Amino acid sequence: MDRPAIKPPSTIYVQCPVCGEETRHRVHKGRFVGKKNRRLEMVVECVDCGHVHEEVFEEEKEVKIPLMTSYDDRTTRGEITLPVSEEIRVGDVLYNEKGERIVLSAIEVGEKRVKKSRAGDITALWARARDRVKVKVSIHRGDRTVSKELILPYDEEIYVGDMIDFETFQVVVHRIKTEERILHRGGAPAEKIVRVYANMIRRRGRG
Repeated sequence: MDRPAIKPPSTIYVQCPVCGEETRHRVHKGRFVGKKNRRLEMVVECVDCGHVHEEVFEEEKEVKIPLMTSYDDRTTRGEITLPVSEEIRVGDVLYNEKGERIVLSAIEVGEKRVKKSRAGDITALWARARDRVKVKVSIHRGDRTVSKELILPYDEEIYVGDMIDFETFQVVVHRIKTEERILHRGGAPAEKIVRVYANMIRRRGRG
């Protein structure tokens, strides 16, 4: 089956030989050449200096990879399409065929599990669906410390100084431990937080 015709872009950002940096170029003419390994041949003009030159882009091949996505109570099998040359690592955030945000937990190349690989060499991928994450909270209450958990959207940010409501009390955040450091001011998204440290400030009435 023939591929649908695709028109070359009207403008493009590429390296200008005269300016010595990437600039916006007008595309005077362009065409796709080849069937299996297509490339785009264009004549372009730099809008900054007016230099006209040719540019050739090879079309990036893609590969479909089996993908097992784990949810809280089940695992589903699907697939994901990636550029052949893209390097994939455990911990990378991707989006599956349903548009769900997933985090890679394992990469299989042949019979081996690896930490990273070129997409074209990957046999299968395992991932966890992570639209929401658990955030651990250590709460200082007099001479005692109690632990609680928050379930939050992965991108919700917590800041030092924030007040957090629990069922019967409130706390104020005084320290945040992330994957990289401990914060005494500022904040971080929930998916990067290892633990929140807070002080109890008020007991709420039970009504």
